Amino acid sequence: MVRRSGGNDPAPAWALWIVAATPLLFAMISFPLMLGWIEPNPLYGVRTAASFASEDAWYRANHASGVAGVVAGIIGFAANMVVARSRSGPQRKIVMCAGIVLAVTVVMIVPGLIAA
Repeated sequence: MVRRSGGNDPAPAWALWIVAATPLLFAMISFPLMLGWIEPNPLYGVRTAASFASEDAWYRANHASGVAGVVAGIIGFAANMVVARSRSGPQRKIVMCAGIVLAVTVVMIVPGLIAA
């Protein structure tokens, strides 16, 4: 029997787990920012004109973003684990986990912008 791929095929299980674990990755990326280990640079951290205005502004913005990222990442990962273990269908689980990832992203960014 030939199986056709269609829009209703369930997503592979590994895709769900990658999306579900993304907030944990965000928490790990945020940890050095929270601790002030990252010096001003053009690649990593809150990179705005306000955060580049002074070293104090850089560390203040990145600390705020880092704290929010660690906390939101851990909470987002826990929420995604609840979703991943729920009775919802695979596609719905991925959509819900992706929504949580988006929320974590916003929570990471906003405090850094405000603190800068």
